[in-house]
Amino acid sequence: MEKLGDTPRGDIWYSMTPKEQHKVMKQIVEWEARLMSLNFPAYGSIYYHQDLPSEKKVPLPDQHDAAFCIGLMIYYNWWHGNRCTLDIDRGPWLSSVDIFRAGIYHFADVSPDSHVKDLSNYLMLVPCLGFKAGTLLHRPVMRHPDFQPNNILVSDTKEIVGLIDWQHCTILPLGLAAGIPKHFQNYGDPDSENLREPQLDLPSNYDSLPHSKQVLARETMRKRLVHFLYASLTERLNEEHYDAIFDRITILRQRLFKGAGTPWEGDSITLRAEMIRAIQSWPEFALADSVVSERGACSTPPIGYSEKVVRDTLALDAQQKEADVAMDQMRHILGVDVLGWVPNDEYEAARETAREMKAKMLEAAETPHEVTGVKDQFPFDDFDENT
Repeated sequence: MEKLGDTPRGDIWYSMTPKEQHKVMKQIVEWEARLMSLNFPAYGSIYYHQDLPSEKKVPLPDQHDAAFCIGLMIYYNWWHGNRCTLDIDRGPWLSSVDIFRAGIYHFADVSPDSHVKDLSNYLMLVPCLGFKAGTLLHRPVMRHPDFQPNNILVSDTKEIVGLIDWQHCTILPLGLAAGIPKHFQNYGDPDSENLREPQLDLPSNYDSLPHSKQVLARETMRKRLVHFLYASLTERLNEEHYDAIFDRITILRQRLFKGAGTPWEGDSITLRAEMIRAIQSWPEFALADSVVSERGACSTPPIGYSEKVVRDTLALDAQQKEADVAMDQMRHILGVDVLGWVPNDEYEAARETAREMKAKMLEAAETPHEVTGVKDQFPFDDFDENT
């Protein structure tokens, strides 16, 4: 950062004009298209040759890249906490099917029985989930792992001079890597989800609105613009990625991959719900880009669920998604990330806001069960990290 100089995008992003935001977003998509055009012989992460034993690496084919190789996946979710001690396959891999299988850890002393059964069922699905060799979705691609504003350095003329924080960068099949980066997404807003071109004019009564509503109006316009710009520029400059982003079966594969590889924290519903959706959509899996089309054993789903299990699971999954939305809203109000972290100078204010939030939830609780739930399960209470 000292060598690059210039300004993190986060320092100026909210004061940029729409024209300046368009200029920066266009450069981001151009950079991403360049990265995704690179050819790699395997999936994993990039290392120097001398840093890995020979059995854990795949050399890059270009003689100009002779110093580098592809080795173990450094995807954060596979290493954080005690996961670094687990004996799992972290690559590198030549087959996309192997990636779907690799995130599963040994069951002993880790998962309760219901989750073990779901993981076992998932492993039965794995041979049918990969991408057919030679197809676009099978192609290994590299992306920047975190396009949060402060990782993008821009000059006074709004030229991108550097991208930082590459430590969790991975090479994955396009079908698993595809997606609108988290910090450019505006899902939940119908205008953004339908890719409607956003209006750049503030409301006619903007000047008479309270300050808080003025801020909300500007932020709504900014989110819609960024989401639309990323999608529309990707369609124009990186069409293969655009097609993968909005392919429903590709999205379902990504959810299965994420659900199977996420450490178990009491959620025995999400993975099962995604497998049920896969079974319900099975005819769509038999497409040209899927191994289903070349494996006779995958002509029908290798697992099944009773009507009652399907009904109960999808109902619970819907309730859980509502709770997840509420949780995201609370995190946004408190200014904390998914791990509960908040900047030091904002910590006391966040704690006070959390206390007020809990008090209001207790006031709104209508039954003794709801009161007990808020008192005992409020997610932002102090807790012992070692329990």
